[in-house]
Amino acid sequence: MQQSESIDGAYERLQPGLLRYMHAVAGPEAEDLAAQTWLDVVAALTRFEGDEAAFRRWVFTIARRRVADSQRRWWRRPRTVPLDGFDQATESGDVASAAVDRQRAVEHIRRLPPELAEIVFLRVVAEFSAEEVGEITGRPAATVRVLQHRALHRLARELQRSAETP
Repeated sequence: MQQSESIDGAYERLQPGLLRYMHAVAGPEAEDLAAQTWLDVVAALTRFEGDEAAFRRWVFTIARRRVADSQRRWWRRPRTVPLDGFDQATESGDVASAAVDRQRAVEHIRRLPPELAEIVFLRVVAEFSAEEVGEITGRPAATVRVLQHRALHRLARELQRSAETP
């Protein structure tokens, strides 16, 4: 990202995806953690060097650390995902049904071991490539792909079990 580029422009482009990610991994704390993330970004902006893709990864790395810090402090507190965090549209017909389906999906993902859930949230919710998730989490891209495969396989088994149970 060029130093001349405005932080406002970066905020406008990244905030919607950052909030989707934060809602998925942090539930009701999402807004506060996203705000704290942006404060950290602004405070460290002069030290950042790289292009727009690197800036996006850097912001999500900061966000991931904020979530981890919050979870370490409050690991016993239950978390929920508000439906309005995913849809800005009015709830009618298919939109409401899709929001409920997303809520169920997030609940299933949260039941995964934390390292698998994190990979799925970064890959699917935040829409990062395996290489980008590798940079964010400090893992090789091949490891990210293996963890994603394990997570999706586990989710499929869980969904099949829940569909079979009346």
